Amino acid sequence: MIMAGNLDSIDRVRIIRQELTKMAAGGAMEMTSDSSCALLRNYFDFLEQQLSDAGAIPDVSQIQEMLLEVSEFIRSGKTGYYSDEYGRILKRLVSIYAGGFSSSSSSAFTLTSANYADVVEAISNRFPGYDYTEAMGQLLAYMEQLFANRKSDWKTIYEHIISMPESVEAKRLIKAARFEEVRQWAEEGAGNLFGIRADLLEVIGQLSAEIDQLNADIEHLGRAWRTGRVVSLAARRKANEVPALIEARERVIHQRMDKQNLVELIESNIEEFEMLLRSARRAFFFHIV
Repeated sequence: MIMAGNLDSIDRVRIIRQELTKMAAGGAMEMTSDSSCALLRNYFDFLEQQLSDAGAIPDVSQIQEMLLEVSEFIRSGKTGYYSDEYGRILKRLVSIYAGGFSSSSSSAFTLTSANYADVVEAISNRFPGYDYTEAMGQLLAYMEQLFANRKSDWKTIYEHIISMPESVEAKRLIKAARFEEVRQWAEEGAGNLFGIRADLLEVIGQLSAEIDQLNADIEHLGRAWRTGRVVSLAARRKANEVPALIEARERVIHQRMDKQNLVELIESNIEEFEMLLRSARRAFFFHIV
């Protein structure tokens, strides 16, 4: 067993990850509570170092993988823990992820917050009687940040929250904090808003390019007519196409305007949902005061 404080090399981090993964998969005998706690302390020491070291560039993928390994280990039932030890895990993670709300904090906190939510959910399903209010408040804040930053993981946090047992007191409190409205938005496709907006903007770009080409064609043919360079019958017929090109341009302009109106509607929905997430978080804190 590698004890806390021995995280001075990539190899040692790899070894403790292999040990935890093996335990979760049932490939080793069940750990004692002390050895299991020591293993997770190594994990959390490394995670805290990665997330909080201002001089380091966190490996977001590695942090995500390690948090997933922790949640799988908890769900495996092979931790050997008593209830108070799960409580210490929760408090340690809450303490670590509290660091994500300072002005100088790394974006890695937000980018890995959905994996943090996964661990919180795993603990809640084993011991729903804990006080999850602080963790829940953090998850709501990270969910709001992810949506504001156009990251789809906001919905992953939402899904972990609704997967927590109904007996969790913090979950009961969020239901009184407009979270049912959040649920309705999520179920009606709030997660698709950014994708729809991106698709519409792509179509608008294509229509704009088509309008530019029609403008160029109209200008070219009109200039040839005005300068008297239309000398052949074929060229004269081509110049006579100008009215049709102008009509086609008007149709495309109207199509683009329709798409732009849809984008404005989508952006209005995005803004409304952002305000709802903010309101739900504030209402949650109001209920726990």
